[in-house]
Amino acid sequence: MSTPTVSRRGSVPVRGRDREVTRAAILAAAEQEFAKHGLESARTEDIAERSGVTKGLIYHYFVSKEKLYEAALEQVFAPLLLSLQQFAEPDADPGEALDRVVRRILDLTARKPGVPAMLFFEAIQNRGAYYDKIGFPSLYHLLATILERGQRQGIFRPVDAWHTAINIVGACCFYYCTAQRLQRIWPGNGKPLSAEMIQRHGDEALALITAGVRA
Repeated sequence: MSTPTVSRRGSVPVRGRDREVTRAAILAAAEQEFAKHGLESARTEDIAERSGVTKGLIYHYFVSKEKLYEAALEQVFAPLLLSLQQFAEPDADPGEALDRVVRRILDLTARKPGVPAMLFFEAIQNRGAYYDKIGFPSLYHLLATILERGQRQGIFRPVDAWHTAINIVGACCFYYCTAQRLQRIWPGNGKPLSAEMIQRHGDEALALITAGVRA
């Protein structure tokens, strides 16, 4: 009779766990590790330690570190991209559509502040090689389409739709890549990743984007 596999921490035997719970724990730990180090420098040993499973079990579920990375990206972005499809409809109001899309991006980053760092590392380390695999470019396509439609209707001022789409995502996300590093110089000793400051960032980003594109 084989011996049940246990984690490094001696936690509950993995075979007694629900498969989806175990998989979710691995992905949650992987998301944190990839947000800190990107694919290139992330260590599966650290992911195993953080999730409370063996390294071998990670490979059982995901085959390789690259597949785990892709799964972590998909887990983050697939629900977001799916929820945004309604705003791609030709009869969707451009002003409302832009507002809703930006709010969804801000909501995701507020709940998962490590996500922008994952995007940053993906761009620097992998030159966006995984973007196509998870369908991430569709977010820029959607924003550009909304901006172009809004310009035709006279709601938005003339802008380069693709440049503006990239700038919109940057306005939402870049804060999280620099916030902790700016804490030393933040007026009033503010804590950039506190709930209050994250809410303020969202309000300011939305106001900046809206004012920047409106006719």
